Amino acid sequence: MITQAQVRAQVDRVTSYPQAERERLYRKYFSTQSSTVRYLCERHGFDQKRILDATCSYGYYLIYFGANSEGLDGNLNYLRFAQEMGLKAQIANIEEPLPAFDAPFDGIVFSGTLEEILSPHVLLMRFRRILNPDGLLCLRVPVVPSAWADKLMRLCGLKPGYDAAAHLYFFTPKLLELMVERAGYDVIETVSTGVWANALLRPLHRLLLPMTPVVTLMCRPRANFQYPPVREMKFLPEWAKDTAPFHQDYDGGSSA
Repeated sequence: MITQAQVRAQVDRVTSYPQAERERLYRKYFSTQSSTVRYLCERHGFDQKRILDATCSYGYYLIYFGANSEGLDGNLNYLRFAQEMGLKAQIANIEEPLPAFDAPFDGIVFSGTLEEILSPHVLLMRFRRILNPDGLLCLRVPVVPSAWADKLMRLCGLKPGYDAAAHLYFFTPKLLELMVERAGYDVIETVSTGVWANALLRPLHRLLLPMTPVVTLMCRPRANFQYPPVREMKFLPEWAKDTAPFHQDYDGGSSA
């Protein structure tokens, strides 16, 4: 895995930002390896695999992934920082059909955005097309905690992450698992990476999971996935037609 000294050196390659702003971003995003990066690299080997960071921001996850990894983001300001560090990243609106890539990816990381987009199901289906059959999809999503934990946070003056103004969808861990299963993935693991990264708390992970504000799902595409025959997709819109071959009633060219 890349060392902290190497991370520092790559951040120092960024010259288009004022030095004070570059240092602020380094301290906030790069100075300490996040629990999510630790989990992905130590448990699933993402530092040795070709990964797509589907919302890469400044590149603070992408910088740790294996050779030929790539990033996408819709913010040119973020992308400029990542690109000047030497990372391969391009602009893309993930609500539209995804860019063409040279080869499928061993893993896809989609962190903190599933709850904000208009069509989560369509995006999950599009991810299948660019993921190796034995690849892993990592979804990191803020969730609604148990009622008492939610109330306790608010009494302490803390706003739960799921309640951010930009969020359109709201999940519990179980609802999130059901959603990805209906998109043709098998859930391999549901974790709180913050708890996982703490050796003292790790044995209590299952007990603490219902109280965590964010969960990470590791999912694998289910082979030969099709919708159940009772699910007729008669209202598939034109902008989602690239997912149509997964629908039994797709006729190969005309409306589904």
